[in-house]
Amino acid sequence: MTEDSRDPKPQGQDDVATEDASEGAEASTEQPGGPKPMDKDYATTEEVSAVAGVERAALYDWVREGLLPRPRTTGGRGIIAKWPLVTLTIAAFVRGQRDLAYGLREIRPRIVEAFGVKILEVLAEPKGRRARDRGEKKKRRAREDSG
Repeated sequence: MTEDSRDPKPQGQDDVATEDASEGAEASTEQPGGPKPMDKDYATTEEVSAVAGVERAALYDWVREGLLPRPRTTGGRGIIAKWPLVTLTIAAFVRGQRDLAYGLREIRPRIVEAFGVKILEVLAEPKGRRARDRGEKKKRRAREDSG
């Protein structure tokens, strides 16, 4: 039996793309000597960014504002952020609210209203503005006080 007859899929095709959500992930996807199969119980930063329609830095601003869950990261070289799958739904909602001209601070209560209070178990705690934004504010105050 040749290797081609054992695996009917083209090389490099992901099992994840063909997996039906209603059937679950019962079939083994491990191949001896091949790459380790990816568990698709998470979304990548690229996927979240595409759904949200924003750059990576904006996603982390949204996390800081408590609008998205914090991603888990892999350690070592090639650090990969693993976002909970619910992040895709929340990111699409936040994008819609931004399109309606809501500010970041106005969106968190709207998320709770739309998804229910239980969503707070998933969302990151708001941290507020970036440290560098606070630094600019301090510099501006110092200039105003001295001038």
